[in-house]
Amino acid sequence: MAIECAFACPSCGREAGVEDLEAAPSLPCPCGNAVPRFPGSVAAGRVARCALCGDPRLYLQTDFSRTVGIGLLVLGFAVAVALGVFMGPWGFFAALAASLALDTLFWLVAGNVVVCHWCETHYRGGPEDYPPFGLALHDLVRHQRSVADAGQSVPEHEGREPAGEKPLHPTGFDGRSAHPGV
Repeated sequence: MAIECAFACPSCGREAGVEDLEAAPSLPCPCGNAVPRFPGSVAAGRVARCALCGDPRLYLQTDFSRTVGIGLLVLGFAVAVALGVFMGPWGFFAALAASLALDTLFWLVAGNVVVCHWCETHYRGGPEDYPPFGLALHDLVRHQRSVADAGQSVPEHEGREPAGEKPLHPTGFDGRSAHPGV
């Protein structure tokens, strides 16, 4: 099964994609820019690290548009309020229940997608045994991106710990890492 890759072009910012990541030596964009695929990004039919940026921190999420999900939420609440005004509480709760049922149906039908924490590149079609989204790790990566944008090195992004130093990420009170998988 081919692994499909969808990414934002580093040159123009538009969405681009590759149908078969293992067969593609580079990640081309319609603007003419082609980024070489990160070495070692695909191994044994699975994504080992991001093909665009090389970050090893990947997570699994439902492949459903956030914009559509928020739109359904807002529309469902607006319909619930309107029915609540005209039909009373039964109309309000019936509309909320219908909105919840529709959202759940879409969630069950949608598949999963593997996403890179660093650059948000999406991978479809490979194994789905990656960890789920973690807000603490996501916040850590966002902070590391701001550090990298300021021109400083971020060893975790390159898949290694700083040489001879404590890890840059905080640890839990019991000495364990507060960010598993980092």
